[in-house]
Amino acid sequence: PQVSSELGSKLENLGTVMILYSRKTFSKESFQWTKCVVKYLYDTYAHMGLHMLAFLIEVLEKGWQQVQLQVLSVLHCMLHYIDLSSAQAQPISADLLRVVAKYLDSAHWKEAMKILKLVVTRSSSLQVVPQGPPEINSSPFFMHSSYSDSEVFYKKD
Repeated sequence: PQVSSELGSKLENLGTVMILYSRKTFSKESFQWTKCVVKYLYDTYAHMGLHMLAFLIEVLEKGWQQVQLQVLSVLHCMLHYIDLSSAQAQPISADLLRVVAKYLDSAHWKEAMKILKLVVTRSSSLQVVPQGPPEINSSPFFMHSSYSDSEVFYKKD
């Protein structure tokens, strides 16, 4: 706690969470505590996010079995903040998916699925549907179509 206040105001919240933990007065579940710690660390050390992620992936792949569940939990929390779409993140993203996918056939399959679902959700994007019908005469497909323009372009499945 004292160290966090000396490093700046960004780590004050982390210091508070650590004090509550040390006194056994943090009233939320353990995953909530993990989320808080990861958030406060990331707020201060965002510039090291990819390095932290790479380290955790290596720990997950080569570390003790006893810490796998906790590392998966921290990875899940970190992935809410780290952008995996950047060019610098591509190798780390590939390693993450490769390593986490191995856990789908383990006792930690639920945690692995949460991570994979989050990665897919964060990498997905929606395409904007054209607002008006295209030039009907410019495409042979639409000249003899049995669907009306409204059915082709505006029908919801």
